[in-house]
Amino acid sequence: MELKQQLMNSAKSLSILVMDSDEKNSQVLVKFLEQVFAKVDYSNNAKEALTLFKTHKHDILMCDLNLPGMEGLSLVKEVHKVAFLTPTVLISEKNDHVIYKWAVDAGVDYVIHKPFKTEEIIASLAPLSQIKRFHNLVEFQARRIKNVLDVQPHLYCVYEKDQVVFANQAFYHSLNITKLAEINTLEDGFEKRFIDDESYFLATSSDWYKEAYTRNSEKLKIRLKDERTNEIKTYRIYISLGMNEDEYVVALIDNTEREISDENLNNLAVTDVLTGLLNSVNFRLNVETSISSFKEQVLQFRHQEVERAKKSNPEKEKSPNNKISLTMPSYSLIFFDIDNLRNIKMTQGYRIRDALIKEVVDVINKKLDENMLFTRWSGEEFMVACPDFNLDESETFAENLRVSIESYSFSNGSDITCSFGVTQLLDQDTFDTFLDCAEKLLISAKRSGHNRVIGNRSADEVSAKEMKIRNEIIEKFEVLFENNEEISVHSYFHGLGLQRSSSIIEMNKTGVSVNASVNLLVAMNDTNFAYIVHDTFEKVIKARVTNMFVPQEKAVLGDFLYVDSSPLDRSVVKLECDEPVSTLIAFRKKRYEAEILEISINELTILLKENITFRKGDDLKLKFILPQSAEEVFEFVTKAKVISLIESEGEIRLYIRLFLDKWGDNAIGQYIHFRQFQLSDEVTSKVQFLKGAK
Repeated sequence: MELKQQLMNSAKSLSILVMDSDEKNSQVLVKFLEQVFAKVDYSNNAKEALTLFKTHKHDILMCDLNLPGMEGLSLVKEVHKVAFLTPTVLISEKNDHVIYKWAVDAGVDYVIHKPFKTEEIIASLAPLSQIKRFHNLVEFQARRIKNVLDVQPHLYCVYEKDQVVFANQAFYHSLNITKLAEINTLEDGFEKRFIDDESYFLATSSDWYKEAYTRNSEKLKIRLKDERTNEIKTYRIYISLGMNEDEYVVALIDNTEREISDENLNNLAVTDVLTGLLNSVNFRLNVETSISSFKEQVLQFRHQEVERAKKSNPEKEKSPNNKISLTMPSYSLIFFDIDNLRNIKMTQGYRIRDALIKEVVDVINKKLDENMLFTRWSGEEFMVACPDFNLDESETFAENLRVSIESYSFSNGSDITCSFGVTQLLDQDTFDTFLDCAEKLLISAKRSGHNRVIGNRSADEVSAKEMKIRNEIIEKFEVLFENNEEISVHSYFHGLGLQRSSSIIEMNKTGVSVNASVNLLVAMNDTNFAYIVHDTFEKVIKARVTNMFVPQEKAVLGDFLYVDSSPLDRSVVKLECDEPVSTLIAFRKKRYEAEILEISINELTILLKENITFRKGDDLKLKFILPQSAEEVFEFVTKAKVISLIESEGEIRLYIRLFLDKWGDNAIGQYIHFRQFQLSDEVTSKVQFLKGAK
């Protein structure tokens, strides 16, 4: 009973195929087996039985020695071709050693004899069912391991005697093959696919894995070409010994993204995030190196010229009036600035500003020679170092850049121009004096009306033009002053526009004093600039706040210049939030946390807390809470669409358009009014500070 119970326990999940030519015996046998096995199939025909086995892959086979259509032992051999480890019981009418020998040769596990007894059947099937159940468990675990390996992006294989005996799907895919046999028949061999690179391991023979195994401690890497995508990938090599001394388990761990990430980090250390240009630190290092080389070339040229003069006329050197003709090495610097870009940022936001900067960089890059160095120095300021360019050449080149930008059709429809300062390196220059000269020339270009190139030789001319423009503006102020006409003075405080109709109180040859409300003074103190509008002036005037007197509600304005695009042309009120407003973004059945930085009637500027793959035009859902007053808040749940995603200065900002109903529009409007009152209160709270500071 114990053996029968053992059989029932182990066979309850197994299937068995019975083949017996004696139908009467078979009925009894099948009836008994159906009590024990999960599935029992019967056939008295060998060919039919073989078809059944190929279809169902039975766990155990019971086969009569004498079958119609095929000898029983031949059938056993055919079954083992399909499933080698299938346990087999042979049923025989004879009991002699020849039968046993045939059975062993055919791979039979057990022989029983007719007429057989139930105890004999149990005795044969009990151990076989246990073995098969164990085999099934092993096979299940093996399939599970294979499935796990097949979903990995890494390459796994097993070598045995220089042949690959196992490989996962990623291994197949990388070689663009589908079968294991194809790996070992590759015309140029797997090891020949390694890319020759001095920084990576290179196979020299088909048993490369043995050498790699001995060097495991070196953390070897290889480079392979993916035959499906033509992508070059990097893998780390990990190798261990298998079940015997001839077996090696190889793991090639995909390290491509890590290396790209490391490369990107290295790039970030030397490049500007927004434009990909050299950052200011590395530009300075490169130019300083060039300056040192320049000075060495100067000394070398001078020495060569002196030696040449000596050889041509030794007495010439002694002449006090002698001047040696010397062709100096040339090195120039172009310093340029995008005109009125800050105004564009104020009126259209960071997204448009950053996009315009990238477009300007693209225009410039197409014009540069290979040996030129290009950097984003700061904000909207850029520099181009021009080795072997003298002043005339660099001025001509800068003029070419200016025209290219002026004539370019920018994506937002803006007319963009740049102002340029150009200088040539002198042998006594340091980087700082070199830069200082170029910067002064750039300032002269901007003060003279923008969109022009100023070089060393024309600085005085520029100053004269600049003074002429300023004098003309002062003269117009004098007329307004004499006629007691009011002007409109504007400034901004965190996006809150402040304006006052002001009178000119005093004036001199360099500036004017105007009356200004305390609120306006606070805004001026925050930005250090004001904007003046009057029909007398052909454009909006930008003025620097040179001084202010809070108790007298007076500001002194100077350094006047015309601006081409006015920050006053704002179609949408865009305010900075008091504090970043938490929001949840629902996108593709996932939720992401973010913060609202700026808000208008139908647009938001959002700071992402993680790198999310958004694209222009993506549809989102937002959930956020805005205060409607000091006591009341309202929760918004609304649809939105991505306008743009900009990564700048280490931050990822998302610009979206809201799709609100009429009630939502009103609620956003209430928040904007509420925030305006907050900013007004904040402005007022700074009055005492200004009184103490001035």
